[in-house]
Amino acid sequence: MPTFDIEQIKNAYKVNWFLTSTSSGVEALVDEIKALLDEQEERTRGRGQHEPIYRETIKCILLNLFISTQYHSYSSLVSYPRGEGEYHSGNMYHNHSIGYTDVIGIINLLEADNLIEQLPRESTGGLWSRVYVTEHLINKFNRYNLSLNHISISENLPVLRLKDSDRNLINFRQSDITQQMVTNTRYINSQLNSSNISLLLEDSLLPDIRGFNRDGTPKPVTNFTYKQLYRVFNDTSFERGGRFYGGWWQHIKSEYRSLIFIDNKPTVEIDYSNMQVAILYHMEGITPPNGDAYDLSAYGFEHTEEQRKKNKKAFSTLLNSENSYHVAREIQEAFRQKHPQIEHHFNTTIGKTTQFKDSQIAEEILLQLMRQGIVALPIHDSFVVQQEHGDTLKSVMRQAYLDVMGTDNAPDKDIELPEHRGFNIPELINDYNNSPESYSHFNRINNITPDNRLELAV
Repeated sequence: MPTFDIEQIKNAYKVNWFLTSTSSGVEALVDEIKALLDEQEERTRGRGQHEPIYRETIKCILLNLFISTQYHSYSSLVSYPRGEGEYHSGNMYHNHSIGYTDVIGIINLLEADNLIEQLPRESTGGLWSRVYVTEHLINKFNRYNLSLNHISISENLPVLRLKDSDRNLINFRQSDITQQMVTNTRYINSQLNSSNISLLLEDSLLPDIRGFNRDGTPKPVTNFTYKQLYRVFNDTSFERGGRFYGGWWQHIKSEYRSLIFIDNKPTVEIDYSNMQVAILYHMEGITPPNGDAYDLSAYGFEHTEEQRKKNKKAFSTLLNSENSYHVAREIQEAFRQKHPQIEHHFNTTIGKTTQFKDSQIAEEILLQLMRQGIVALPIHDSFVVQQEHGDTLKSVMRQAYLDVMGTDNAPDKDIELPEHRGFNIPELINDYNNSPESYSHFNRINNITPDNRLELAV
């Protein structure tokens, strides 16, 4: 077994119990592995009604193990819970049939067959163990020609998540409104799942794409199979929060988003500028002032991009927190002077209400585009589409803002092209066409093999 450092153990690929597949190759592999496990277990009686669940559990575990061998950009380990309490039902967010006894039994049998190896418990800590795929199982993956395109997400994936004021997930009763949200999100996910969403970047540069949260902690290690979205609501209310999360493109550094390809075509990112500020003004029935809402140079602060980022983060805190003791007093006072018509909303957590508004706008944009056959990737107040659909996206963004906010005075839309981020797409495409072997993760996502080469259009 290879050796793994603390960071690799910590950032192991977390098992996803909602993976499934209808591929004939996957089904054949599951049949073979199940026969091996049954023989080893010396099972002499059938499982009766439980047999389909047991088989589906084997499939789900194999799919998770397969993903770990592909392009998980930092660690090839898979983490899974060994604590029985992690599998208890009664929680609507555990809406699957995977059970503790089956998982532990299957993992142990796979290890006994030398198809996986488990890291010693003392090296991992907690109730989540780590496993590593051996060459024996990798050879079986190759023999059945498994592809990432064979993997999909079960429709049982919870696409609405409601949290209380302490940010704990809580159960809720479905209403006509929430059911429509579920229907819309699943439709959006079906369109995303049928598209190849990739990053045109050399394998050697993948470790650098990982983004950071606002508190400076690194975001989850990028897993390019995560295309399914879900919405998170706050404070036990379906009118607080509601933004879309889950897409891998939301976890990478912003400069690399310009390298996203959708179905082998380059993309453009367009976002609303000053969106949270504009929404708050429009909620008050006031036209937002012109100019950059976060520029505080008139109040003694530097007019630099770095300072603007600090200002924007501080403004977000003013909207989303009940107190702003960790926001510099000078910045607070500057924003009160710059935005006197909305300063009474500071420290009221109104930001979660404005987030609900922007989530409604995002939902409308995604639905309108996808009904036209245009795949769009949301990043809260910005959207990524193929470059050829940029004008359509701008038009839809304008209309969606009007539909939700009741005004066509939508915020300006900033366009982010690759050259704005220092990348030259034609040069990258030429490099790929000349050396496709250096882009193995891109090839895997798009199911490209030496026998099935793709020439990207410049």
